[in-house]
Amino acid sequence: MHKLLGTVAVLFLCLSARAQSPVNEVGDEKYPELRRELVKMVTDDQNIRGEFDKFRHARGLYGIDNKTLNEKLNADPELKKDFNAIALRMQEADKARTARIKEIVNAYGWPGRSLVGTEASGAAWLMVSHAVTDVPFQRQALELMKKMGPCEVEPTYLAYLTDRVLLAEGKKQLYGSYPTRGPNGELIPQPIEDEANLDRRRAELGLQPFAEYWRRINQQLGVKK
Repeated sequence: MHKLLGTVAVLFLCLSARAQSPVNEVGDEKYPELRRELVKMVTDDQNIRGEFDKFRHARGLYGIDNKTLNEKLNADPELKKDFNAIALRMQEADKARTARIKEIVNAYGWPGRSLVGTEASGAAWLMVSHAVTDVPFQRQALELMKKMGPCEVEPTYLAYLTDRVLLAEGKKQLYGSYPTRGPNGELIPQPIEDEANLDRRRAELGLQPFAEYWRRINQQLGVKK
């Protein structure tokens, strides 16, 4: 009970801080140049991903499983060549951004709200999330995020990165953040540790109940029950 009250108190402080806007507006951050760099990084990141998604939509490669994707690519050498080219560009860009975000984290620690502002702090989280070839670095960033003070890190970012790292390490997720496709194409959660206490853990971070989160995930991905 005391732990839950503590969580509620922290959330209230965060909301109050946002209302007064001490750290989350442009100009309030400690390092404006770093903020601008992180925002530029996330813009580039989203641009290449948007291009990749547009390509897949246009070629009928979006929302299909890997087996079907490989069958389509192997049946059309020209399509496979174009797909591999854009995928390689995205991978190389991710590699460069991973190297840079590692330099930033090693130099500044975790770029929280007071350091770079809300938008850029979210950008840093996304860059780390996309650093899928360097799980030890993702774990390092996660541990730094856990040590940040109230309101410095979005609870959703902490939950998503926790689950991403655990799954990459071959473990079960704690917050149920990530789905996968079942044998019949249905959307199912990837394995969750101690499911009976899932909503308790989510509540401790101020997250909505899992049932509501899962409803929204299905809605966003256009999956019908």
